[in-house]
Amino acid sequence: GLFLSDNFIDEDSFASNSDTKAPSQQSVKVYVDNAVNNNNLVATVSLSSAQILALNTTPIQLVAAPGANKMIVVSVVAFYYDHNTTAYATNTTLHLRYASAASSGITLGNFITQTQDVIATQTGNLFTSAPNAFINQALNITVDTGNPTAGDGTLVVKVYYRIVDFS
Repeated sequence: GLFLSDNFIDEDSFASNSDTKAPSQQSVKVYVDNAVNNNNLVATVSLSSAQILALNTTPIQLVAAPGANKMIVVSVVAFYYDHNTTAYATNTTLHLRYASAASSGITLGNFITQTQDVIATQTGNLFTSAPNAFINQALNITVDTGNPTAGDGTLVVKVYYRIVDFS
């Protein structure tokens, strides 16, 4: 059928809960944007070249431990590598892990070895089993084996996450 302009409602919050009028495209977009943004917390951490060069020795905390009976659940992680003059070499696979985890997590390889500015996003679980081991654990970024060498770029990590309370 034909939709006339008075068959639409322009209401960003959907407060009327109308079952006779369709929401406008703009209303749907605002509602969805607000729902996504309101359900996720965001942590943005900038890493200097010195911090990247010491990532194995000194992992960087991205999100603080949330407290007793609470767990960080990551939705999406966005990475921005700002290449300067020299790419990093050796031990360059980035890992996002809970502080207590020696393995598993979100992994991003061959990212800080690039010779240009690059952006990447990652989604997925940070644990493969025993999620109760990750209650009240901070979220860190690190590399395995040893520290990266030779690089001078910087890295921005933006984590979109929720805190789940098991109390």
